[in-house]
Amino acid sequence: MAWDLGLDPATGDFIFGANRDLMGVSGEDLDRQRISVRVKIPLGTFAYDETELLGSRLHSALRLPMERGLAEIPKLIEEALAPMSDIQIRDVLVEMDEEGKIVLGPVIRTNHARNPSFEIDVNGYGAYQNGINGTLTRSLEVPGFSGAASAKLLATSSGSGDLGIVTDFTTAVPVASGETWTVTAHSRATTIPRSFFMIVVYYSITDTLLGVVSGVAKPDVVGEWTRANDLTVTIPTAAELGGVTPTQITVYCAVTNPANGEAHHVDGFLIEKSSSAGTYFDGDNVSDSEWSNLRHNSISHQHSSIFVPPDPRKVKAIVKYAHTPDRGDTRLTADETDELEVSISL
Repeated sequence: MAWDLGLDPATGDFIFGANRDLMGVSGEDLDRQRISVRVKIPLGTFAYDETELLGSRLHSALRLPMERGLAEIPKLIEEALAPMSDIQIRDVLVEMDEEGKIVLGPVIRTNHARNPSFEIDVNGYGAYQNGINGTLTRSLEVPGFSGAASAKLLATSSGSGDLGIVTDFTTAVPVASGETWTVTAHSRATTIPRSFFMIVVYYSITDTLLGVVSGVAKPDVVGEWTRANDLTVTIPTAAELGGVTPTQITVYCAVTNPANGEAHHVDGFLIEKSSSAGTYFDGDNVSDSEWSNLRHNSISHQHSSIFVPPDPRKVKAIVKYAHTPDRGDTRLTADETDELEVSISL
């Protein structure tokens, strides 16, 4: 059989494949001729004619490795190289994608909350003070619901009212009439449990407030994260809002009647264009999700996972070998090893 030899002298890549003239070749021989072997050899290790011989031997030995199984490849390589008395095989490592791999498929969910877990800062949010004064800061005082950080609400006055966190207009969510959205977040009490709840506010394109919807309150828990009752809204039409079309929403998570000096932590904002909200996610906390742009400063997409099965036609073998002492090659001593990289495409 005649061989085509392709040589890239810059990299030491040698490609061995069957002659492309397949006229009169039987089906079995055709399968044999479709196999190619690439041998990547350290430059200066072998002379050109030795390299051609090495590649031809490997190609011949590996033409139908499936006859003996892929597990036999190390032995086949050793048999092919055995007649070359000036090298000593130390090891043959075969890399095969036996388990396949998982890749990201289509987007199945989107968290429209930007910076939802406050890992870097509280940018895009402000303190909501409705009868209760307070501050909003990023905190590492307690483990976050997702990640290390959370947003800390600290009351600086007492009374009757709410203290909360709200997305500002830089992180307002674009919406359209008729769409259904669900929002939620998580709260953690430091000393005293209080009721907390979600709020959605409709705004026009000029930031005019058009309507407010409040969710059902539930108590948070001291030392534990509690998910708020999800709040689901359908964006009204202009006719329902006095002729003005809502184009964006802001989202609040508020704690009721905290006392002066009382702290509550908020984390894990989730804003989904859906009639229900799933488990919390962002671009960091699950393997099949990603940020749409900057980490912790953009929306997050969760993908379906697609399993790509292993490709039995591609195998890579790393051949570790040493020169015999009588080779006269000053580049390597008898105890040093070098490597050949053999890529096999069936």
